[in-house]
This record gives sequence, C-alpha cells and structure tokens, in this order.
Amino acid sequence: MENEKEIETENWWYIRIKEQKMTKGQFDFSADSINLGRKKKVKKQKVLILGGFGFIGKNLIERLVKTKDWEICIVDRLDREQINSEIISCLRSNNILERKIDISIENNMQILLSEKTPDIVINLAANANPLKSFDWNDTEFNNNLSIVDNLLYFLQYKEHNIKQVFHFSSSMVIPDGFTGLEEEVVMDPKSPYAFTKVVSENAIKYFNNIKRKDNAKICVVRPFTNYGKYCRDDMFFSQIIKKTIKGEDLRIYPAMRDFINVKDTVMILETLMRQEPQDRIINIGIGDSMAVSEFARCVRNCIPTECLRSYDSSGSLEDNVRENEVKRTIANVSKLNAMEIFPVFPNSRNEMKKAVVDFINTSDFKKGE
Repeated sequence: MENEKEIETENWWYIRIKEQKMTKGQFDFSADSINLGRKKKVKKQKVLILGGFGFIGKNLIERLVKTKDWEICIVDRLDREQINSEIISCLRSNNILERKIDISIENNMQILLSEKTPDIVINLAANANPLKSFDWNDTEFNNNLSIVDNLLYFLQYKEHNIKQVFHFSSSMVIPDGFTGLEEEVVMDPKSPYAFTKVVSENAIKYFNNIKRKDNAKICVVRPFTNYGKYCRDDMFFSQIIKKTIKGEDLRIYPAMRDFINVKDTVMILETLMRQEPQDRIINIGIGDSMAVSEFARCVRNCIPTECLRSYDSSGSLEDNVRENEVKRTIANVSKLNAMEIFPVFPNSRNEMKKAVVDFINTSDFKKGE
C-alpha cells in the first residue's frame, strides 16, 4: 500500500510468540503470522501544508521527509522557479505532491481540502512581514483573514476526515513589554500584520468552542523569533550575515527577543503532530529573551572567516529605534516543559555556527551573493 511504511519492531519474535497459543495444533505457520520480514506496517498520516514554501515550511518539509512517517502535500502560490533547488530536489526524490493555488479564494480552499483528504492541516500561509504591512492594500490585508475564514468554513460545513489543524499565529500579538505571554492575555497588536493574527486567533477560539458535527481540533501555534536555514531576506538573521560578509554597517534596534532556531520549531511541531488532537495554544520559544545586539554578535562570531570580505569585527553596532516595535518578547513555555521539550538557547556556539553555515550554503543565499 502506498500509504503504508514498514518499521522495524524490536523483539518481534517475542511479541509473536506471546500472541500465539502455545499448543501444537494451534500454531499458525503462515508468513504473515510469523512475520518473516520482521516488520510491522503502520499507516502514514496525510499532511497538507498550506504555504509550505516559506521559511518555516521549507524547514518543516526537510524534517518530515527525514522521519519518513508522513504522506506530504504542499500548497503555495509560488512558481517552481521561485523555489530553491534544495527543496525541488527534496520534492522529487521523495515523491512529495505540490500544487500552486491561491487558497484565499473560498472555492479553491474547498476543492483542495476535498481532493487531498488530509488527516492533518498545517496553515503557514500568510503575508508575513510586519513592517511592510503598514503599506498593504486592502487585498493584501484581507488575504491572511480570508485563508482562515475559508478553512473554518470548510471544517464546519463540509464532509471531511481532518483530525488536527495547526494554525501559525505570531508572538507579535502580545502587548508591548509583556513577558510570559499566557494564552489568555489581552492582545495588543502593533502592526496590521499582527492585527490579522489577533482576529484569526479570536475566530479560531470561537470555532473551537461551538458545537459541531466534525471532530477537528485547531491548535494555535505562536512561534517567537525564528532564525536559521532558509531565512527570508527581510529577516534580521539574514541581514546580519549578509551585511557582515559585505562589510556593511548593521543598524540594531534596542529590543529583547525570544530567539529560537527554526530547527527546534519544526521539531516541536512534529512532536505535537504525533500527539492526540487538541484545541489549544502553544507558544514556541526558548522561554528567555536576548538583546538584539547580543544576538547579532553571536551570529557574527559564527560566520566562517573565509566568507568575510572587509568586515572589521571591532566596528560598532548602531541603535535605530523603530516605530510600532514590540520592545520585549518572552514565551511562556510551561506547556513545552511539561512535554519535556527544551530548545537550545541561541548563545550555544555549536548550534549557532551550524545555523549560520546551513543558511550560507543554501542556493538562495548563493544566488543573492
């Protein structure tokens, strides 16, 4: 079966003996019974990733492919030419389905979910730049809201077998200077982007509380400040590396962030995917904050010397106060700790060096250089 995989079972012989009645005439000597292949079959779950070719999505694809426990389908608006070569190679070698479609259009969402019949849906699709969101037109602003609206409509009114939905929100929904971010905190968005996340979270909270025929659970995931492989050009991690390599000045805004490696984010997400479906909010962060200037120094110190051109490591970092900026974020990670999940703090040199090297070695980075 295409939807099944074989997994080695330890002490298979002991398990088979315990399952048989120890009477001579009652032994079943068929190959299926004695499990000559020493394997047992486990059905893969179908995972549909909306917005799968973004920063987190590409790292998630690589994670799920390595574990080989999932049947994956990717949906995004990007053309193939816009996707980096590593991911294209990954799709081909693992027979991952992909589809270009605009799911902010209601009919497209309904057709997609009806055709793919997923067990798990991961919604990463969004216009995701907080600063640029101040220049959004009405269509760009409504895009994030329409995707969630279309998804909730399908779950409530259409036949489906979806058990769990993971909707990615943002740490930018928190009040300025608030630390801890409890799930029920009164949210105070500082940008149009963050506002769309607040509206979406409220809609999902209402949806989870109403009586429905289906059993789908929606988990809201709040990732904090991610860094690492496949980082977008506009993200701080990318800017630190690129400007440092080119010997350009880097302007730092005075803020504190809960930085987390995207590898840890997708590891946590897969852990949640393996659990029983739940309608909850999960903060994905370290549980501590680091000054943006200190984070920049950690990243700079991990850039291989052969990549540097004219960078003077003694150069100063300039402060640049940005409007509508949350000054400090710290994730309340009590739920992660209860699951015994402890992500690595970004000042771990080995982990940071690997993140920097992984980023530099991507085709997207080399193309930009």
